Amino acid sequence: LVQEKVYRIRIMMRMMGLSGLAFWTITYAFWAVIFSGFTAVFLLIVNVARTHTSGYRIGMFANVDGGIQLFFFLGYMLCTTSFAFLWSTLIRSIRVAQVLSVLWIIVLVVLAFVFDSVGDIFNSDGVSSGMKTLLTLLPPLGFYRGLTVFRQYTSQFDSPNLDGSRLTWASIDNSAVPEILAVQYLEAVLFMALALYFDLVLDADFGVPR
Repeated sequence: LVQEKVYRIRIMMRMMGLSGLAFWTITYAFWAVIFSGFTAVFLLIVNVARTHTSGYRIGMFANVDGGIQLFFFLGYMLCTTSFAFLWSTLIRSIRVAQVLSVLWIIVLVVLAFVFDSVGDIFNSDGVSSGMKTLLTLLPPLGFYRGLTVFRQYTSQFDSPNLDGSRLTWASIDNSAVPEILAVQYLEAVLFMALALYFDLVLDADFGVPR
């Protein structure tokens, strides 16, 4: 997205008659399809592929309803895509975009590792619900929080073949998943709205900002 802006590709497409709405719709749909493809492969592996003749599956997902997994990953995909679009409207250098993207990933992965190492902060009673919600506002940390919820439903000794509780739509209110899903989908709309707004009002060297 930043590359298209730097090399004036979008300006040229506008000169050929492409509207702003069409540009954003096509670009968003393209990256959403790419992300959805990777998500579909991942969900297929963890829910269908068997790693043992007994039918053992990855414990973190074995006791979580498939529909919940789908909505969770779909929400993260939409939120992340919208967040990337928002960044693209604020950054005007390809090198800056590359460096910030790498730093963003490294910092948040390290934070997630630290949170898990100090005692699973998202499932700790010593951390207020407000702080957990605040951390969830960062898309990668919200995704990590969802995975920690899924991990709570891993059966004893990580064996999904043992009887244990399941995370289903009927029991979802007893977990943090509704809050996580709400944050993801609301942020997807908010980030995209901000991206469209900044695209109109920020100076792009060409045209007149609204």
